[in-house]
Amino acid sequence: MFNIKKIADEIFKAPTRDELLERYIANDPLLSKNPDGTYDVSEGFALYGTSLYEDGKLLIKINKVNGEFDCRDCHLTTLEGSPNIVSGLFTCYNNLLKDLKGGPKIVVNSSYVCSGNSLTSLEGCPNKINRNFNCAANYLTSLEYGPKYVEKDYHCSDNKLVTLKGAPEKINGDFDCRINFLSNLKDGPRYIKGHFYCSRNRIMTLEGIPEYIGGNFVCLDNGSYLDEEEIRKHSDIKGNVLITPRSYYDL
Repeated sequence: MFNIKKIADEIFKAPTRDELLERYIANDPLLSKNPDGTYDVSEGFALYGTSLYEDGKLLIKINKVNGEFDCRDCHLTTLEGSPNIVSGLFTCYNNLLKDLKGGPKIVVNSSYVCSGNSLTSLEGCPNKINRNFNCAANYLTSLEYGPKYVEKDYHCSDNKLVTLKGAPEKINGDFDCRINFLSNLKDGPRYIKGHFYCSRNRIMTLEGIPEYIGGNFVCLDNGSYLDEEEIRKHSDIKGNVLITPRSYYDL
């Protein structure tokens, strides 16, 4: 005798995670499987809303993406499985990452955005970024393990930085380290082609100020009064010096 309930259960049962993953891969023309089991993606790819991640991690290993790779807003706790090579923007912001291990080793001619996570370390970050690097709004206390070369802007504001150790020596754009806990600028960049923003820290001394700043030096709301004339003695600043007036500290 037929067991109608059993037959109905078989017909209408929910697919397993692996079954959903297999179906997704089979029906996505952008994905091609390599002999080593990794996948290449033929153009820019957004992870959110796909079946390729679950429980904070990717379910496949991607080798390279021929375009940008966007894995923001996916509640990721690890970048393991992320592409080794991305030929465009890599953005993983607004996740739950504590480090960047498992992320891309190479980001070709574009930016790397890892802001809005729970980062306490930049370990796993590429050594070279050909455009902008943004690690703002995290829990970093230093910039160790970060990129040593950034072609344009470097954003590390709104962290818990007590030192700039690990920053590149040369920045070809702006350097933004606002809203941190810096008492000096030691170990920071020596050459900044653009603007330098270091407001809302606890800076008490000019120790470590860059030798050259091609734009403005913006250093408002810090631990003590910094005199513009003294600042310009220590740094070749081509733009304006914006500091909090002495009267503010005399109150």
